[in-house]
Amino acid sequence: MKSNGFWKVFSFNFRDRVANNRYKMSTLIVALLLMVGVFLLDTILSGNAAEKDASVYDVKEVYVLDETGLGIGDYAAYAEYAGYEEAKDTLFTEVTGDVEELLAGDAASGYLFVQKKAEEGYLIDIVTGKDVDASSAVVKKNISILEELAVVGLRNQVLMHSQLTEAQMMQALFPVNTEVVTIGEADNNEMMQVTRNITSTICVVLIYFMVLVYGNSICSAVPSEKTSKLVEQMLMSVSPRSLVGGKILAGIASCTMQMVLWIVCLIGGLVLGEAQVVAKYGLEQGYVTQLLNSISEAFGMNGFSPLRIFLCVVAFLVGMAFYLSLAGLAGATLTRPENAGNVTAIFIFPLIIAYIIMLTVSPISKYTGAFETMPLLYHLIPFTSAMSLPSAILVGELSIPLALLGIVINILFFGVIFWIAGKIYQGLLFFNGAKVGFKDMLAAMKRK
Repeated sequence: MKSNGFWKVFSFNFRDRVANNRYKMSTLIVALLLMVGVFLLDTILSGNAAEKDASVYDVKEVYVLDETGLGIGDYAAYAEYAGYEEAKDTLFTEVTGDVEELLAGDAASGYLFVQKKAEEGYLIDIVTGKDVDASSAVVKKNISILEELAVVGLRNQVLMHSQLTEAQMMQALFPVNTEVVTIGEADNNEMMQVTRNITSTICVVLIYFMVLVYGNSICSAVPSEKTSKLVEQMLMSVSPRSLVGGKILAGIASCTMQMVLWIVCLIGGLVLGEAQVVAKYGLEQGYVTQLLNSISEAFGMNGFSPLRIFLCVVAFLVGMAFYLSLAGLAGATLTRPENAGNVTAIFIFPLIIAYIIMLTVSPISKYTGAFETMPLLYHLIPFTSAMSLPSAILVGELSIPLALLGIVINILFFGVIFWIAGKIYQGLLFFNGAKVGFKDMLAAMKRK
């Protein structure tokens, strides 16, 4: 392959693609949307969290209307018992009368407990007065604490009237501490499975979208010179394989550059959001960073580390490049660029079939034990690994050596497809048949 001819073709096609107005607009618009979207998301969610944390319980008095005949318990004592020290000084006053009248009078600017009988057991309503702003963070915090007290208080009142002995009462009211322990390493938890499924779905959507957009473009660009009368003169300075290779890599490079720019803008939006949150609310971390740290802690040392995030991005870009090289291979079999729509199945069907395999084999393997080695295989086989490998790396399902092996295998297969495309393009350069068949492609690959 003539390196000088290759780089001339590559640079010309790359500049032509990135200078296109549609490419510039789509890149810029999506980049801004990602940056602004993450910035606003982090700022708004962190602001809500900061407001909620800053809110202080401030209920001085709660009116209690008993319609059960049980009477009201010592809610202040229950508050201390339940660990709500701030509510132990709240005054709980028993009242009588109509709810509407109470809310229009003494309880207009406060809170009202209404203890009721239900068809099965009892219930308690917490009603806020008409002068209380139920949407404020302070009121929401007040209500969340009062809900806990209401449940504890009414339950204890029911037990007090159940004619239990003192020993039985002590057993019924004795606190029970629970702890969840996972035996073994199987199913490190649903979080890993859910995260893997979400990441895989994102990879599939992105790869399908990029392959659909760039694949058709690469496919139609590869055979464009075959119908030109100047093709013989062009081949005097550029070899056929350099011509097709430069076009395919130019399409892959422009797509990769666009994706990398979007990822950088996504990270930039998060960094700007974090800076805004720290400056405005005085928090150490924003909501999004806290969420990512929580997920990382849930996976321990096995997932969501900086190295794994980097390898996840690399695996995604390599997998996308593999499918785009299939689009170049499809284009190499064409005699005319306008026939590109007839060969899209070469790079679209493998993508769809690989996704179906990934969706079906994993659950079958998990619940029946069949195909136990398949999950590992489809992380390493290029057609399926484009979608499953990034998520498996991210959540720690694969070790770092296996992750690197999967990436290397994808690169090797990309090189093989790239070589085959060059051979077929060179062999079919002056093909005059109406339609290229499989035998024609084999014959083209055998030509030197």
